[in-house]
Amino acid sequence: MYYQYDSQYKNVIIRTAQGRFPEILHKGDKQWSILAPKPNDPDDMYTRAIYLGGGCWERLDDIDEDMAENILKEWGYDANPPEADGVLIPEKNANIDGVDRFPEGYLFKGKLKKIRIDSNCICYGPCPMPEDETEQHLTITLEGGVWLTRLSFANGQIEKTNFKIDVGVVNNLFDVIENRFSQEHELYCVTDVGSWEMILTDEEGKEFQYNGPLIENAGDRVEGLSDMVREATGRDDLFVFDGCPEKIDYLKLEYNRETKIKPKHLPEDAEYEFVTWNYAEVLTIDRATETLTNHIQFAEQCSVTNTYHVEEGISSLLDELWPEMFDDVTGNPPDAIDDPMNQCNYRITIRTQHGTEKTIEGSFDKLGLPDEYPEFIEKIYDFMAFYGIGELFNEASYGKAKRTSSDYIFCDVEFEPGGKTYCYLADDDSYEVGDTVLVPAGHDNHEALVRIVDKNYYSSEEAPFPVEKAKHIIKRIDEDEIEDYLDLK
Repeated sequence: MYYQYDSQYKNVIIRTAQGRFPEILHKGDKQWSILAPKPNDPDDMYTRAIYLGGGCWERLDDIDEDMAENILKEWGYDANPPEADGVLIPEKNANIDGVDRFPEGYLFKGKLKKIRIDSNCICYGPCPMPEDETEQHLTITLEGGVWLTRLSFANGQIEKTNFKIDVGVVNNLFDVIENRFSQEHELYCVTDVGSWEMILTDEEGKEFQYNGPLIENAGDRVEGLSDMVREATGRDDLFVFDGCPEKIDYLKLEYNRETKIKPKHLPEDAEYEFVTWNYAEVLTIDRATETLTNHIQFAEQCSVTNTYHVEEGISSLLDELWPEMFDDVTGNPPDAIDDPMNQCNYRITIRTQHGTEKTIEGSFDKLGLPDEYPEFIEKIYDFMAFYGIGELFNEASYGKAKRTSSDYIFCDVEFEPGGKTYCYLADDDSYEVGDTVLVPAGHDNHEALVRIVDKNYYSSEEAPFPVEKAKHIIKRIDEDEIEDYLDLK
């Protein structure tokens, strides 16, 4: 994909791609602010430029004015285009070989018949090796036809194939794409990454063009679409919209501590000076079984194992991690002193979806661990802490009596986190701890939003506040209503 600026007016972008239709953007288009020259940039820097995708630019040799004028004319502009507030207006949308083509920014309309996605992972950075795969061309039709071409950086074609997939699966995929690209969406421009370009063809043969950066989390319109395409086609090696990033399938963290303890009293015939305590932990996270297991070996005959089986939850946890987060290890300085009485070591083994496996190991201390270990272990801790230790040990569960027909329901509420609590009466038993509710507050009984932090049942004699003087909760406010309520205030 490349862009060329009209050298006379500096307010028209000629955009095209090899094997694709050309189009013209002007100052009235949504992408102008992203692609146009910045105020402090010299004009000649942008007179002719090539767009490498994702915000990457490179200079082109100048073309003469006759050539620029001919391009403008061929693409729907007059030889001397009219000006309106400094904007050049095209006469019509591009029409090549009798096909109407709509540029980026147009919302998709009609029924989707075919999609073509070209993904290119080349970006600024280390040059790929000749055999590295850098480009893919994927076409899917409504009838279930799939055409795929994979290209290397310098060694040419890696694969060219076509096959059929289930029509029902295609319909589901196309319905999602139709919905996403028929709605207003934010345009993303990210530097130093690859790019994707997509053409959606409707049943009338009209084509709609879209493009974006080849990265994860590049906006709502493509969120989850890459995985949907890979699942629909049965190909887990497709770049699609995110570049097919390496995801961790399996992670194992092994920790060992050897502590030497000198007893106060040794038997007279003892042949040892120290007692050695070997403590170990093994944490494993497995996408295939959707399990997280934490095994603690306190001593030879003393161990504890906790296993968490959370369908889709483990996969989501692994998706929040990435293989490279363990690559950077600062390392201890040469004059770091080891404690011979207390040795702590670790080993991290990672296996990715693409079959890559790597091991990181070293001393278990701040500089010996990966730099991003704190972020990693915090995610694991938050996941495990969410499930707690169950209700058997929860006094709020075993210490709570059933409500009788004559009991009153009192809720303790906070006006601010950690603040003083106040008792309010609830008129029914539907309120729960954690609910946001509306209550009358102060001498003037103005309405206030509070959070319920405790709920108990009391007879009139045991009530923490005189029942006849207690104020009543007005109503529950759902989470999605809180902002609207605050705006009204």
